[in-house]
Amino acid sequence: MPAFVIPDSRRVMSWTELPGPGVPILALPGIAMPGAPGLVPVFAQAPLRGHAAILPDLPGTGGSEALASHDMPALARAIAALLDHLGVGAVPVFGHSLGGTVAIELARLRPDLVSRLIVAEGNLTPGGGAATRAIAGVPLADFLATGFEAAQAKRRAAAEAGDATAAYLFAGRAQSDPRALHETASALVDLDPTTEVDFLSMTLARTFLYGARSLPGNARQAGPDTPDPARLAAHGIVTDIVAGAGHLMPFDAPADTARAVAAHL
Repeated sequence: MPAFVIPDSRRVMSWTELPGPGVPILALPGIAMPGAPGLVPVFAQAPLRGHAAILPDLPGTGGSEALASHDMPALARAIAALLDHLGVGAVPVFGHSLGGTVAIELARLRPDLVSRLIVAEGNLTPGGGAATRAIAGVPLADFLATGFEAAQAKRRAAAEAGDATAAYLFAGRAQSDPRALHETASALVDLDPTTEVDFLSMTLARTFLYGARSLPGNARQAGPDTPDPARLAAHGIVTDIVAGAGHLMPFDAPADTARAVAAHL
């Protein structure tokens, strides 16, 4: 696994490279999920197999050290430093959940590094999803003292009872820094409201992917990571649906996720 030291923070960042011809796809995983475990199953599917890709461990997950803080600009700056280190220029960026929000922030801060955006249920507005609200709702001191381990114990028990989703989430969080996890969840809950404004007004090609089980039926059902599709379409954003998936689409339906990503490259 390659790694380098982020110049401004002096923290180590690691990533996985999938070889292949052409410009690589930068693929950013969801919260507390290292890049390879979260996204290799998608890139192993026929529509993306053999495509060059860069799969970072976001700061505080996997082999990447935690930063001093984990708001969206800090995470995006770390990814920008990685791309500068690799010298790949502008690349298509696919981001799932947190990774989608970081992808938008990257395009805001460094538009020279992003050729197109494919956002899979990334947060566009404050409020967070159920998981991030649950984490951010616990005071940091309590989360570090008992909250993180208690949540992991529940996932372990569910995994031992045969719950594959719980096992997947347990494994990802086992490789996460608890403080970084709490700060990242809080940053999504308290997301800068201009994130959506800027995403809607960007001129680069943008796609927003929904899991079929979480697609809003109307505007009243829209949420921070499931915006009203008609609102996106009105601003030139293409929308698509990943069949057989909920929010955890890379885990729920990797083949359908790969087809959706490949269709919008």
